[in-house]
Amino acid sequence: DGGNQLVSGTINSDTVWTAAGGPYQVSADINVASGVTLTIQAGTTVYLDPGADIVVANGGRLLAEGTDTARIRFTRTPSSSGPWGGITINGGASSPETRITYAHIEGNDSTAIRSLDGTVLLDHLTFGTLNRRYIDVDRSSFVISHCVFPTTTTGLEMIHGNGGIKAGGYGVVLRSFFGKASGYNDTIDFTGGNRPQPIIHFINNVFMGSDDDVLDLDSTDAWVE
Repeated sequence: DGGNQLVSGTINSDTVWTAAGGPYQVSADINVASGVTLTIQAGTTVYLDPGADIVVANGGRLLAEGTDTARIRFTRTPSSSGPWGGITINGGASSPETRITYAHIEGNDSTAIRSLDGTVLLDHLTFGTLNRRYIDVDRSSFVISHCVFPTTTTGLEMIHGNGGIKAGGYGVVLRSFFGKASGYNDTIDFTGGNRPQPIIHFINNVFMGSDDDVLDLDSTDAWVE
């Protein structure tokens, strides 16, 4: 109905996006500054213009917590000419936890959610772009739970991580469903993390297969249950 709320630029103070106030149209990159929280409430739709990203600075956080009956949707702007970018969470030794739950992500042109040294909880997520990686977790602390990762339509690893787990953090992939990885790619490729430091845990997941490894764990200690 033309009632989109245009948003862009740096968010310098705590901000709340509501379902009633939206949909929100990200016309250029959104940058969540250090010390600031962007809250996206349950049921909110976020449209993103071509090339636009959501980037959280070290010290900032994104709280996008939907519910089973009021999910959050990140998607391309209707009738737009191309895909948007992705969601990037930057962090450090004591960065706050970003939480994205009960959300659907589609129309992205890079990794859907990328954590770089961040702390993230990713729960009950679904994905609609099948030819881009779903999640990157590099040197991060993370829980990935109750997510559905569809069978890919091109050669890629569904989840990728380098540098092990952030000191004092945790790495858990829990009760998620993984379709088949194609193109001689692993389902999950994770590198680093050795006892006595934190190690990655895979618990009660379903994997439908791969042309290469289901779990490719290089120089990595892991618990698989």
